[in-house]
Amino acid sequence: MLRRAPSGRRTWSCSASCSFLAGLLFKIAAVPFHVWTPDVYEGSPTPVTAFFSVGPSSPAYAILARIFYVGVSRSSTPTGA
Repeated sequence: MLRRAPSGRRTWSCSASCSFLAGLLFKIAAVPFHVWTPDVYEGSPTPVTAFFSVGPSSPAYAILARIFYVGVSRSSTPTGA
């Protein structure tokens, strides 16, 4: 069972979690960060665009999926189990 963190720690934890999530969403170009994505790829060669659109995004999707899978499965588990 998880213990409650003191108020100061809870604030830092929430701030860190939001920043981490914002970084992952920026990396996968989710809304509202999708607005900047075309500017980044403009003028670059096709192989470079393909690499930079798939290479860094794949691990970000994997990390995001793992966070939600582990976080949701632990938070939805009954406390008596």
